[in-house]
Amino acid sequence: MRSFYFFVFLASFWPLITSGQALRITEFMADPNPVVGLPDAEYVEIYNPADTAMEISTLGIASGGRAVYAGAGEEALAAGAYLVLVPEADAAAFSSLPVRTLPLSLPGLTNGGDEIVLLLGTDTLFKLTYTSDWYHDPNRDGGGYSLAYTGSGDPDCGGNWRASMDPTGGTPGRPNSVLGMRADSIPPQLTASLIDSSGITLAFSEPIATPLYATLDGAPMELKEGNDGEYFIPLSPVSGRVYRLVIAADFADCAGNYTEADLEVPLLLPETPAPGALRLNEVLFNPVADGSDFVELYNNGLKTINLGGLMISNDRSSSRPRPIETTYLLEPGDYVVLTPSPEDIAARFPAVERDRLIALALPPLPNEAGNVTVSTADGIVLDALDYHEALHAGLLNTPEGVSLERLDPSVDTDAPGNWASAAGDTGFGTPTRINSRHLAKLQDGVRYRLEVPVKVFSPDGEGFEDEFVLHYNGEGVGGLAASSIFNLDGQPIAVDRPTVSLGREGELRWDGRDDAGHIVPAGPYLLLLEIFSPAGDTRREKIVAVVAPSR
Repeated sequence: MRSFYFFVFLASFWPLITSGQALRITEFMADPNPVVGLPDAEYVEIYNPADTAMEISTLGIASGGRAVYAGAGEEALAAGAYLVLVPEADAAAFSSLPVRTLPLSLPGLTNGGDEIVLLLGTDTLFKLTYTSDWYHDPNRDGGGYSLAYTGSGDPDCGGNWRASMDPTGGTPGRPNSVLGMRADSIPPQLTASLIDSSGITLAFSEPIATPLYATLDGAPMELKEGNDGEYFIPLSPVSGRVYRLVIAADFADCAGNYTEADLEVPLLLPETPAPGALRLNEVLFNPVADGSDFVELYNNGLKTINLGGLMISNDRSSSRPRPIETTYLLEPGDYVVLTPSPEDIAARFPAVERDRLIALALPPLPNEAGNVTVSTADGIVLDALDYHEALHAGLLNTPEGVSLERLDPSVDTDAPGNWASAAGDTGFGTPTRINSRHLAKLQDGVRYRLEVPVKVFSPDGEGFEDEFVLHYNGEGVGGLAASSIFNLDGQPIAVDRPTVSLGREGELRWDGRDDAGHIVPAGPYLLLLEIFSPAGDTRREKIVAVVAPSR
């Protein structure tokens, strides 16, 4: 695939390479101040790469205006020779240099960037549009150094130019000091992916020089390139639906830096979470020495939530709210942990899912008492917890290093008895997974504790984690449970499942098959569990199960 892309990429500037007859610009001084060693003047170096001399009597140059021409009587430029175009007023300053110069009314070159066009009569021989980024050197981009072509690749590509390394500031009329010194070795990076009511807009760190291919939820999509280098995919998105955009690997910048892997981009139309949909689920405010605080959020709703832009604050302190600057799509029934040190949390607690940790400098969380509030950028409070040390179990030797876990996400956050110390057999914390104290409480008082040891399973029949298993442990017997499986768009997958009788403890299983008996495609699914008490009370729980690809 790369060979095809390279052909297309090369074809974009093939005439400059194969003609063998076109003069080219190989160096220019746009900002001579402060003087490093060369004359205090702009210049443009021309090179003849052909194997024969080139007539230059009608040679012209333009930069942001009318072209200026050499005039009749100018000698031809020999094969492999250089010619330096200099301002007429500064011709004497270049006379001491062993270079061939052509004094003329050289158009001024803007320091920050400009277009330079080289002409022969009315025919354009060469054109480039430079910016200050072409220097690739913060120590040489402030003036006194020329921009020099590295000798290979598209000459109108900033990745193939860099600041001259010559101690005088440049090499007018002789081979460049940067020949063979590649300036750019970094492939293009996706810098923005935005979805709104009209479609998807993509932006990259630099222009893309090869075709872009993408799929949206597996369907090929047309990417329309805009004037500013952005790409647009027309779409009428559905609120609450997660779209999965995949940009195929092997696209490149003009310097020939290719991406090695597909870019997978989840997208969700911005929407404020419904009341009660986003819950504070676990908080560690008194970590061990040198340990890190954390705040866990749980999606208790039926729609995916984009956490980007939400705020975490301690409303009992004067500290400023901390914005979540990362786009993170939290799917129904899933957990995410915010912490200043994801590395510490991953190392300190067992079975942590590393990709569910977000680095965030949390507001100060005092050990004795404080507040955690999650809100929108415009101040709408989504959930808040006033915590204090007395919420921990009284028999704990020390609350240090022990998180507070929410028992029931459907019960009000500040309801009495809805928070408890994490169990010791889980390492005193369950960040990124179901709480050790999670309880499904029915209105008649019967409680069931639910636990999912492994959320990801692979129904490939190899005998290892072939099924999704939900453990339950209850205070009584006689309850009933019904479960249904949905995809994240809310479409039913396996709803024709038998109702089972619950004992004090046991397991509920799903083999990864739909109602037709077929193994479902890999991806996340939502298990809706309904528990019925003998008195007729009903409790619903949403749990995410992830089907892994077959090994």
